[in-house]
Amino acid sequence: MIINSENHTVLMHEDDYRKIMHFKEERNSLIDDLTWYKAKVERFERENRFLFSRKDNLFDSWRDENKRSVALSKRLEQLERENEEMKEAFQYQLEKRLQYFNKYQQHKALNTEFSQHIGNKPASSTYKYFREKLDDIGIREGE
Repeated sequence: MIINSENHTVLMHEDDYRKIMHFKEERNSLIDDLTWYKAKVERFERENRFLFSRKDNLFDSWRDENKRSVALSKRLEQLERENEEMKEAFQYQLEKRLQYFNKYQQHKALNTEFSQHIGNKPASSTYKYFREKLDDIGIREGE
């Protein structure tokens, strides 16, 4: 490197000048790349903020739906238990009614037979026979 004393400029070889210009071009290219990367990072940050807010909204929605689902599941279990209890109660009532109906049929049949065969004669064998049937099914005299 040679310095010119008159105007204080630096004189250099052509190879050195080319190297300097090449480094300058690379620097300018890197500065351009840096601007591009900075813009890309800013875009990613915006997208990231959007996705985080969307994630929060989706999580809130999921949490609300999950609470609703749990409540509905509990209600379903409760209704299923109530349904089973009602089925059992219905079956019990059905059996009871069937028993009452059978007793009614027996009473009706006996009443029909009585009306055909006997009068109110406690000394007769027919009266005693039917009185015994009535006692067997739980109908006491005077009922």
